[in-house]
Amino acid sequence: MSKSIVSFAFPFILLWACSAHAAPDALSISSVVAHARATHPLILEQESALRAALVLQRQAGIRPPPELDLEAGYKRAGEDGYELGVALLFPVERSGKRSARRGVAESEVNIARVALDQACRDIELQVRTQCYAFLAAEADAEAAREVANRSHAMIELLKERPAAGPGMVLELRVIEAGLLALQKTARDREAERDIARAAINVLLGREPSAALDLSDELVVSPKPLEFDSLAAAVERNPNVLKRWAEVERATQAVALSAYEASPDLQVGPYYSREEAGDVESVVGVALSVPLANRRARRGPLAERRAEAEAAWKAERMSALADVARLRRLYELAVQQANEMPAERVEALRDAAALADRQYRLGAIPVSLFLEMQREYLAVQQLRHEALLNALTREAELTWALGEVQQGGEP
Repeated sequence: MSKSIVSFAFPFILLWACSAHAAPDALSISSVVAHARATHPLILEQESALRAALVLQRQAGIRPPPELDLEAGYKRAGEDGYELGVALLFPVERSGKRSARRGVAESEVNIARVALDQACRDIELQVRTQCYAFLAAEADAEAAREVANRSHAMIELLKERPAAGPGMVLELRVIEAGLLALQKTARDREAERDIARAAINVLLGREPSAALDLSDELVVSPKPLEFDSLAAAVERNPNVLKRWAEVERATQAVALSAYEASPDLQVGPYYSREEAGDVESVVGVALSVPLANRRARRGPLAERRAEAEAAWKAERMSALADVARLRRLYELAVQQANEMPAERVEALRDAAALADRQYRLGAIPVSLFLEMQREYLAVQQLRHEALLNALTREAELTWALGEVQQGGEP
């Protein structure tokens, strides 16, 4: 009975052991982006800054606490004695000062939110460009290695044949020289693939050399990009949002300075006791009024507000010019990618395989065989370069014009 149970369970145990050592599941670029945005230290730092700003915003609405004023002294008169004084002062804020203080704190929260959104966009742009580079380099490395292996097999075949004169020897040397260039191309693409894979694995919190399998493909879906709509969307550019948040903070600071420049009163009960032979007690009202120079405090803040507004306008102009540049580069990259469809590359791959078979039969010269291999590899790389360029420009436009991802209150 026990033997039958073991024999029945053995296939399942073997399947479990194999799955434990299997390659990792394929990941989508969106899942890599989501993981990086949830765990990247830069985003965690900005989330902490936002939480701190929210705490300060809540504290800005709290009334100032009362102050306790104590006085004590030794008195020398006809008879030695002492003097004591106690006052409890309650701040009396001017109408609107607390709302202005809350406005400054709210502008700090907006700045923190903009910084968090910009960090999320930065990480997403970094992840997407690395993933696109990985997919392109992986495909190019595979194609280069395929052509190199084909040339290597051809060299081994020619070495097995008896030398039929200097022509065959020269053909062998020509293919060997071409193989060196193909092997270098394959190594370069493999290096690019490994570098991109290491960067992605680090963002995922894994070992840089860990296996990586992305399920996405390099596909471009052309989008109609009207310049008028892009110009309107510039207002969502992270740098423009940051500058505008700074303008709002400066505006609130100027409003608050108008209240802080005028003195606030502190009023409360006062009690004093004096004893120097006779005992005297006084109960009254204490009043505290700080002195301030109103013009000296408001002037610098007003200038900073003008400075922040000028910086915002300059940032809008720069963002608009950058969007126009990215739009044109994106359109050119999409046009180039459409001129080299996947069907054409696949036809060249079939032609390269055909050239291999025909050269083995002696139907074509070695020059045509090598030219066909090089052309296939060159077009393959040109297409992936165009796709990579188009997808990268699209990601950059998304960074510059994407909807604001409000992080909410942590």
